[in-house]
Amino acid sequence: MTYLGEDCSADCLKRWGLFATSLGIGDLKRWCALIALSGEKQKPDELTRHILMRARMCELLAENNTNMTKQGGFMLGIFAGLDALLDTPRDQILNQVMLSEEIKRAILYGEGIYGELLTTVDNLMMCKWNELSPRYSERVLNEAYQSSIIWVRETLLRMA
Repeated sequence: MTYLGEDCSADCLKRWGLFATSLGIGDLKRWCALIALSGEKQKPDELTRHILMRARMCELLAENNTNMTKQGGFMLGIFAGLDALLDTPRDQILNQVMLSEEIKRAILYGEGIYGELLTTVDNLMMCKWNELSPRYSERVLNEAYQSSIIWVRETLLRMA
């Protein structure tokens, strides 16, 4: 079995992208958690937790916004961190998977409503309080953060 981080060709990324988009969001979450836990022993566990936490927070915050989807939010969070997990350039990954241009531009350039979401989540996780978007209240951000911590912990325990 070849892991994506090992000689991840364009064909490999296309197959992975087709596979990922064919799954439902629940299955994709479980699959991502499994890959993160089983495939990348050379990566710190904290990187896995960070990627899953970002994805869950993006999902929760997008769910409450009529201009976004929770699936789009989760994919945004996952794909924004795959470059670090797979040691593959972000633009190479995004050019090979079927994601909306809106989400790709959000990940690459921080543009649009999804870009604002990703920037807000990243700023929250890095404790950059003065750089949080006013679109989200302190209460909403805190609830998403706390819920994400619990979800990641439970997900990782189920996969252990």
